[in-house]
Amino acid sequence: MMNCAQDLESFKLAHDLTLEIYKLTAEFVGEQRQGLGSKIRDRAEDINANLLAGSQLNSPELYKEAVNKSKILLGQLEYYLMLAKDLEYLEEQKHAGLQHRINQLNRILSGMKKAL
Repeated sequence: MMNCAQDLESFKLAHDLTLEIYKLTAEFVGEQRQGLGSKIRDRAEDINANLLAGSQLNSPELYKEAVNKSKILLGQLEYYLMLAKDLEYLEEQKHAGLQHRINQLNRILSGMKKAL
């Protein structure tokens, strides 16, 4: 088994990001929450689900695939958050904080990918 994802900085950062996203999207109303809010939450959840599932495998290649998938999901999350900001569902300052975390997580995942 690879390193348990729950012990990794990437998992902790992604989990904290997911918790923050849940708080922020709870402020969305009606269609905002059901549409874009749901997509944002799903992507955030799936990043960690992939990291955790990949860490349970006995294959560095499969773990690397899980990290790659998490990076793809992170890119989708980044776009959906930008869209939420541009539609004025999300304040500029809150978006900037989330973007900082996304950039940080992307760097960590890139490092993990190189190490595998």
